[in-house]
Amino acid sequence: MFNHSTHPKRLNVSWIRDVPGEIITYTTLRDISIGEELCISYGARLTFEDVEERERADERRKEEELEATHFWQFGFDAENTEDEEKEKEIVT
Repeated sequence: MFNHSTHPKRLNVSWIRDVPGEIITYTTLRDISIGEELCISYGARLTFEDVEERERADERRKEEELEATHFWQFGFDAENTEDEEKEKEIVT
């Protein structure tokens, strides 16, 4: 049995589908430890929500919100490199 993962550190099995031959060939991507979970990516057409991808998207959104808040608090324009230099002076 395989579990789905798109996380590079967890993904340890790949697969190739031979549609005419009705065969799926699974191959490990590295040595597998005894008791280690086997994880494959089911591909782009999932029938369920990819929780890992949602968590990564949530982390990216939080980082963007934090960055926007940080620049807002100091009155800086995130696109302006002069403001980045001012920020360095304030932080140090």
